[in-house]
Amino acid sequence: MLTKPNFLRLFAYIVFFAAALYFPVRTVLKFERPAEPPVEMRFKLRAYDPYDPMRGHYLQLNVDCPAEIKMGEEEYSERYVLKYAAVLKPGPDGFAVATGLFPVGKTPAGSTFVKGVKFSAVRGAPGRIVKRVGMPFERFYLNEPLAKPAEKLLREVTRDPKRSAVLVVDIHRDGSWAVKELLVDGKPICEVLRAK
Repeated sequence: MLTKPNFLRLFAYIVFFAAALYFPVRTVLKFERPAEPPVEMRFKLRAYDPYDPMRGHYLQLNVDCPAEIKMGEEEYSERYVLKYAAVLKPGPDGFAVATGLFPVGKTPAGSTFVKGVKFSAVRGAPGRIVKRVGMPFERFYLNEPLAKPAEKLLREVTRDPKRSAVLVVDIHRDGSWAVKELLVDGKPICEVLRAK
């Protein structure tokens, strides 16, 4: 029988359980059913295959995102590089190009941006010039038995100028992102590996 103390305990357990589930459920729903559809961006890449004993094999990606961004000396600080967001747009070849770097929270309204980017700038006149922007999506996870063949395939593809490896990423309006697919010669990498 539920006495008052047992009822209060049950109520407290339900409240704590609901609170513990709130953040993961909200995060999953944010990516599965976004309020606004995400913008799909494509990135050229190079890859290698490290091994993480806790997660197994994954493909470490070197995402190629060219840029030509001028920054004043007062805007540039190496200590705060990860607190920047890169504004992206599709380039003439269909691949993403970084068009601006802004502190997180100060990005232009309505722009497509990614938070937590890495970049380095060379001295220009006046200020600094950013030529490459490192994106935060560096890993692509896949089945353990497919990891080694995928790494070998990507090594072959990235060395052959006639072939292409493309990372497709959904970028949400708040700067969050989700890796959608890794394409090799226009086909998903898992399909290419299974066809071999």
